[in-house]
Amino acid sequence: MKGFYTVLLSHGNYAIEALKSAEMIMGKMTDFSAIGLFPGMGSDDLEEALETELAAPAAKSKEKVLILTDVPYGTPSNVSLHFAAKNPKVTVISGFNLPLVINAYDCDDISEITATMLIKESSELMKVVSQTVRIARKEAPDEEDL
Repeated sequence: MKGFYTVLLSHGNYAIEALKSAEMIMGKMTDFSAIGLFPGMGSDDLEEALETELAAPAAKSKEKVLILTDVPYGTPSNVSLHFAAKNPKVTVISGFNLPLVINAYDCDDISEITATMLIKESSELMKVVSQTVRIARKEAPDEEDL
């Protein structure tokens, strides 16, 4: 059983849609939720939404909380850092992508060390894949040679 609850936090729908995309791949992801910051909302509104989410039974029953935010030092990140400063059971990673969300789901426990490993593993999946196609084209025989 997973020992932590994860909240994705972003500007707009990014967190919400990232969670939906991850669930297309992994199936229903328990102990995960997503919150967006929308026009007209301020940091106080976002902090209230985060507090409400973390007060829910699913989150409250966990020893630790992982918050994944979209942009380092943007409003979602700043709200999360404020929350983490008040609560040592909270770990915050900024700059999340879909591989990071999936890797976090596969993780059993979270700490500063495992968070660093999640970032490393997820960033290593980023590739310039168009090079692969260009290399394959150069190595493939021309149609005339066939």
